[in-house]
Amino acid sequence: MLNLDKGVLVVNDFSSMIKSGGSFQFIGNVTQNSVRSIFDGTIYLQHNDLNSVLNTLGYQQAVSTKPTAFILSSDLKLTLIDVYLQNLMLKTDNTKVTGNITARFIGSMPHFIATIDFSSIDLNRDDYPIISPMIKFAKSLSENMKDESYLAKYIPIRTADYLGNFDITINDLLIGNNSFGKAYILANVSPGNIGISNLDIRGNSDYINLSASLLASNIKPQLTITINDGFLNINFLTPKSLLNLRNNLLNEFDVEKIELKLNCALSKIIQNDLVLQNVKLALANNNALFKIDNLEANLLSGKLKAEGNILLNPYTLNFVYALNSIDLAQLSNVLPRGLLDNYGGMSINGTLDTHGNSLKELLYELNTQSEFVVKNAKISNFSVDSLIEKINNKDYSLKYLKDDLAKSMYQGQTELNNLRGNLQLKNGIVTMKDLVFNTKYASGAASLAVNIYNLDMVLSSILSFYIADLNPNLNNSSNQNTPINLTIKTSGTILDTIKTSDETELRKALENRRKSTN
Repeated sequence: MLNLDKGVLVVNDFSSMIKSGGSFQFIGNVTQNSVRSIFDGTIYLQHNDLNSVLNTLGYQQAVSTKPTAFILSSDLKLTLIDVYLQNLMLKTDNTKVTGNITARFIGSMPHFIATIDFSSIDLNRDDYPIISPMIKFAKSLSENMKDESYLAKYIPIRTADYLGNFDITINDLLIGNNSFGKAYILANVSPGNIGISNLDIRGNSDYINLSASLLASNIKPQLTITINDGFLNINFLTPKSLLNLRNNLLNEFDVEKIELKLNCALSKIIQNDLVLQNVKLALANNNALFKIDNLEANLLSGKLKAEGNILLNPYTLNFVYALNSIDLAQLSNVLPRGLLDNYGGMSINGTLDTHGNSLKELLYELNTQSEFVVKNAKISNFSVDSLIEKINNKDYSLKYLKDDLAKSMYQGQTELNNLRGNLQLKNGIVTMKDLVFNTKYASGAASLAVNIYNLDMVLSSILSFYIADLNPNLNNSSNQNTPINLTIKTSGTILDTIKTSDETELRKALENRRKSTN
């Protein structure tokens, strides 16, 4: 029903049934100014298949695989160059969409602006018109990368004939078996470029906020991802998982056809007992070579800094690193039970490189050259300071020396004030050279070699300390005290050591002290 009242065309009811299955209704007013006519009212549309409507409007690429019945209602303002849908509500059997959409047909291409809210989206389903085809297209960009025609997949992005700004809220995002609750997306589309200025996903204990852009106007598409913040529980920080990731990249993708850039800042990453905080890194590829710059993380109460390169084929890793002021007690908790039981602090820096196509090859070819410092730690099953205290007693009897020395090499513990040295790993052999250390009463030097495959080891060390001649003032280097060098050698395995010592010099000094006091 139409009425004309004072220059205003009043549309009381303009409705009809739709032959393909549905109905529509318009209610509102049509006015005209010196520039254009304006319709201001409401629209109601009901149809048994949203895909059919999209086909009719010319958006065949937006249809899904299954018929989708829907109901749409909205306030509508319409001119020859603008369409405003306010208080939009579109309801299907799998989601409800509310929000505002503006379309402006000015200039060389239309401009769409939308602020929309989805009640839920289940990415395991493929029956969402518009959304499912978009997700399918995005997935296709990572498929069949080895095909010669792969780069043709980016033609729809290069030839996009509209501008778009989208502010999207998803109240319940389902991916696989996981629910991520609310997700927020700010996206921009223009010819040759898709940009996400804000993607915010939270679920259970995980959270990530990122921005991304896909530039398709060049010969090689360029994907740039910036992770602004996040809290992630992961399971891939193991040699096996990282090797599987490399094999997957090599076998399923062709990274020579795309430029990748990643800038990352995460509040926390957790894998079992390993916790990394304030993680930062920059990654970029040049064909199959990935360069990692400015890798930083707080872990084990210390600070990690590193940079290096990863070549996918042949698989090669080269890194320089510094790990400063870590807590050895926390490191003991992260390592397999029984491998390390210690406390104190450690700093280590150096280089690391390896190559190979299997874990066996990567381990054998692993090379490191490092320097390290340990402070306020301990040596277990070794109690040299207790021995020195005992033998400096003026009433000490030499008949106990052999047994006391044997006990000191297998029982108790020794507090290390500091330990420093050089570490090298090559072809499965760990070598520690130029080891120097201090305990409460002794100083020492040592060298160590360990076979990482069977844990066979050889350790040679010399301990230097004083025994008191007349006045047992420990660690006093006056002429009244006698300097002693005690040589200790250790062999066997890490878990079953055999220790021997040369007590000749110590026994002679104790005998001389006994004679001098008689």
